[in-house]
Amino acid sequence: MKTIVFRVAAFESIGIGHLVRCFALAQQFRQQGLTCRFLLTEAAAAIANQLDNFNFPITTIRSQNALTGELDSIHSVANENDWLVIDGYEFSAAYRQQLSELGFKLLWLDDWAEPEPAHVAAILNSGAGVTANAYQHQPTGTKLFLGPAYHPLRPEFFKQPYRKARDCEALSIIFGGSDPANLMTSIATVLSADSNFRELPLQFICGPAYQRLDELEALLADQPNWQLLHNPSNIAEALNNSRLVVTACGSTTFECWALGRPMIAVQVAGNQQAQAQHLAEQELAEVYQAADFIKHCHRACQRYFDHAWLAQAQQRQSQQACGSKLADIGKWLSEH
Repeated sequence: MKTIVFRVAAFESIGIGHLVRCFALAQQFRQQGLTCRFLLTEAAAAIANQLDNFNFPITTIRSQNALTGELDSIHSVANENDWLVIDGYEFSAAYRQQLSELGFKLLWLDDWAEPEPAHVAAILNSGAGVTANAYQHQPTGTKLFLGPAYHPLRPEFFKQPYRKARDCEALSIIFGGSDPANLMTSIATVLSADSNFRELPLQFICGPAYQRLDELEALLADQPNWQLLHNPSNIAEALNNSRLVVTACGSTTFECWALGRPMIAVQVAGNQQAQAQHLAEQELAEVYQAADFIKHCHRACQRYFDHAWLAQAQQRQSQQACGSKLADIGKWLSEH
């Protein structure tokens, strides 16, 4: 039986999106009978162990993208029949090339589609609007899994019932596992000045790597209708109870898309540009830039009260599948 080994980057300054999407992939692969394990630094392993239901074996390594220091660890958990899943921006083309030349089969989770050989056997880029033309510089035979239909979603997102936005009450604020741009506290400050929003059931959702918990708790202490969900056990359920979600243009937008949740999406990093552009062009979300979002925050959140806009957003989302072909990846890996 093949083993899938995930070499993933995760630390507070970049967030935990790479780890979360690999966790989702591992859950899918395990359902398909594949054995999965993770190869992580000690810091990343500490974050992984805080994720709800994370129960995959972890081998910890001391190095950070130094191949000479990782080879013994890689050889201890993988052989030439297994697959290495590489996810993290510090894993350079040279790093991937060395692993490939040593005989390892690589699946690379890519967000950039840069015009250079990736030195991998397969590429997963679930970004909206990405096409095979972006990878024309790759060698013939490179397997491509492209577009939102391949986006890694955890099993709980496929189990949620569809809900019309008008039947939901929560306004959810979520900026990934760590919110490195510290937008949640700024949003809480802005909305707390408006009595209309003070009366609404707002939920601030933060992940295990969030570092400003005390500050956010203090801001919410005087708001009896607001709640803080720190590393919730079922984030899919929390999001599905939302009439409107304010989030970054990262993995959470795919999760909201799959659930049919209307979104205000904020681009907080360069690798989110393509997703932000697609969401705006297809009117799947109202999109803002992080640099000027706070001054528009109050106006943007008024969409909570706009029933026509909410219904139109849900209708447009329903016309594009997200995560529907995820099982195809595991099937292909098991056959190669």
